[in-house]
Amino acid sequence: MGFIFRNPELIFQKVPEANQPVLSLDEALAFHGLTRTKISLEMIRWVNSIRLESPELYNVIIHDPPDIRRVMEIKMWDFCFSTGVTIDYPVRRGWNEFTSVREFIQNSLDIEERIFGYEGMEVGVWVDKLGLHITDRGPGITYEAFRIGGSDKNRYERGYFGEGLKVAMAYLLYRGCPVYVFNRKGQVFKAITPPGSTLMLIAMGRTSKPVTGTEVIIYNLPLKAPEWSDPSYTKRIIFKEWLKDPNLEVLTVKRWAKPDCPHPKPNFIVFAKDGSNIDFLWVRDIVVNKISNLTRLPSIFGYNLWWVELEPNRVSVSSIPELAKEAAIAFDKKSVEVLLDRVVKENKIKRGFFETNIIDWWYADEEAKIAAAEWVEKRNYGVTDNEKIMDWAIYMGANPLVIPPEMRSLFAHAQTVELIIARKCDERLKAAEEGAVPLEKLTLRERCNLRSAAIVMETVHIMLMGRSKKAPDIVVTEKMLDAAGTVKGEKIYIHRNELKDVEKATETLLHEYAHYYGNKMYLGAPDISETFEKALGEVAAQAAHLPIEAVFAAIRAKLGAWGAKCWVWLGTRYEKYQMLSELLEIAINEGLENMGLTGVLELTESQHYYIEFNRPLIVWVRLSKYMVDKLKEGRTVSGPDFSSLYYIYDVFDWRMPFADINLYKSMLKKELEIVEKEAEEMPWYAHIILIYNPEKDFFEVWKVIPLRQT
Repeated sequence: MGFIFRNPELIFQKVPEANQPVLSLDEALAFHGLTRTKISLEMIRWVNSIRLESPELYNVIIHDPPDIRRVMEIKMWDFCFSTGVTIDYPVRRGWNEFTSVREFIQNSLDIEERIFGYEGMEVGVWVDKLGLHITDRGPGITYEAFRIGGSDKNRYERGYFGEGLKVAMAYLLYRGCPVYVFNRKGQVFKAITPPGSTLMLIAMGRTSKPVTGTEVIIYNLPLKAPEWSDPSYTKRIIFKEWLKDPNLEVLTVKRWAKPDCPHPKPNFIVFAKDGSNIDFLWVRDIVVNKISNLTRLPSIFGYNLWWVELEPNRVSVSSIPELAKEAAIAFDKKSVEVLLDRVVKENKIKRGFFETNIIDWWYADEEAKIAAAEWVEKRNYGVTDNEKIMDWAIYMGANPLVIPPEMRSLFAHAQTVELIIARKCDERLKAAEEGAVPLEKLTLRERCNLRSAAIVMETVHIMLMGRSKKAPDIVVTEKMLDAAGTVKGEKIYIHRNELKDVEKATETLLHEYAHYYGNKMYLGAPDISETFEKALGEVAAQAAHLPIEAVFAAIRAKLGAWGAKCWVWLGTRYEKYQMLSELLEIAINEGLENMGLTGVLELTESQHYYIEFNRPLIVWVRLSKYMVDKLKEGRTVSGPDFSSLYYIYDVFDWRMPFADINLYKSMLKKELEIVEKEAEEMPWYAHIILIYNPEKDFFEVWKVIPLRQT
């Protein structure tokens, strides 16, 4: 059970103050608003009692520099008490002059805001011969503020834990800059250290110097730290003073409250008009540190945030993620636009900044995200965080903006490169389908060039994907917007302009086939991508090693055979088409059957190659009586006599408006009549006249003239 004093006056019978003149002590107690009980419970000592016990300490208490005693009209010192803080404690915590002075300014800002509101705050900071002065217009500081834990502030105010003021005074005392604090009631407080001790004491006294609210004097500070004589150095501490710099402009002022705060508190974003980086963080109007010292990345803007928690020394935040969140919340339309104007260069957002790498844009409000989307749309960008598709996007006609992955949330509503490309592809495909041209509407040269290129593509397809997979269909179009070709599903679209030249047509078809092949094998192969380059390399490798029959067929098509073949699709698989010389051999033997001959005629090896390379349109086969007799006996004959050959490049008329077999035959009619006439004049030979059909890519018998004279 605890002991309870029935008569508190008994406490003073054991302390020196009980034997002091009552009138002098009571006068001091009344002036400072104390009682005998209170000073005993809180271990506050009357100066006169200290004089009896420790004259040396008494002399320290009552001693003041003459200039500060005179200017501030210090009359006397009445009481002294211990703070429980040693002057070497803040040194171990890493405090300095800057962090110490900031504490006094912080306290003045709190009381000013409490009385005059946020917009009405006025804190004076200046330097004179005495040292650095800090003033406010509050009710005046009380002795409780100098006790550890002594604080009447709410959690949302700048000072809350009740230790910053004491630690700051201890550090400055350690540096030889004693702190004097005056209030409007005529009280004065100062920090002292007992001889031979590091403990900081607070002396309470009286002054006749009128003070508006509270005035702090840090004696001799400019002598110990000359930078405090520079007004710009001092102004940077207080956010509102720093804003007076004409190079600065407030971009954003956003206010919001939290459950334990009755009024919304402001957050600011500030930028430099000259384009320089600010890189400073203020929290609740007091400068904390360079952002680059906290995050290792500089900040383009300056931030004054309210709801960020600081670590005890107030030179760093307690949580970088919290800082990243609160900074994101502060952004609005204008600040987003200015930020993007500053960081976007050459289709990329420059990395390496607090704003581009650290801020957690997930917490940005809809206004900021919509602003980013509008900014992107206004400049006709499409955003992507995949730098690898940048070249492809440009190739596809998009205007890409490569963003860091950390900023993806800010651009949540912005149009993406992929969407733009998909839209362009849809528009291109729609135009291509609307402008589709039937094969019969192509000119002869266009159709032949297309067929030559298609033979190469089909052969490459079979070499890569096998005979059981049908090659994509080819659609010719007169509308393709800004492209030469495109792929959709099982179709390849090629612009009609590409068919003017066979090499160009082949290149375009193989390019688009590489997309088709890449889509099948690599789940996507957009232009100028790694997968497309890989697919194109495989296609090119196969195209460089086409089998000879494909080469012959492609050349045959190029030179007029609009129906030339190398492969035939049978519905389930591809089968090889026969060589032209083999087809000629079949047609010749058909002519022999028409003459009633049962033998077989075979071309020599040299004749086979001769036919393949020269591709005749009209073939006149002349058979001697010796050959006819052997064929009658059902024997095999080798090497007929080709008395007349007409070559495609000699006879084919490119003035044909389009590919038409009847028109083609009518154009050869004159040549056929010449051959027939000459054959009729040679009755001692049997004759087979054959004509090449470019539509069906084989030889057909035109006329058979049997042996008439032996």
